Amino acid sequence: MSLSAAFKKFTNQRSTMDSKTFVNTLADSGIFNFKITTHQSEQIFEKVKNSPNLRGINYQQFETCLSLVASQTGCTRQQIEGLVLEYSKKFTTKQADPSRFFYDKSTYTGVHTKGGPSTLDNNGYSQLSQLCDRSSANVRGIKN
Repeated sequence: MSLSAAFKKFTNQRSTMDSKTFVNTLADSGIFNFKITTHQSEQIFEKVKNSPNLRGINYQQFETCLSLVASQTGCTRQQIEGLVLEYSKKFTTKQADPSRFFYDKSTYTGVHTKGGPSTLDNNGYSQLSQLCDRSSANVRGIKN
């Protein structure tokens, strides 16, 4: 797998990579075991991005970031790329699982498990006027 294919895999086929994805890629690749921290990798990302209006970096900027990470850690760029490529082979995108509480009807609780509430009760009331007392009352609600 090439580095550009790994970039596409990490970004879910998008053309740009955001800071969170970049830091997670470095962390999961094991690069943070060398002399670099999360904060330093975010600084490298912002330095290469060079525009506060942009959210992410493209592939060429990603390569530049890896070069800067290599110089920061004292490793060669090939070692850093090797770690990223090794991680990309194991990397899988996370698919959202359907909610087990939504699809598993045996976990349902409440009235709807027994068929739900009914708008037609068998109390003998067929209209609202039979249920409510609408005779006149004074201001305090007491019947005259």
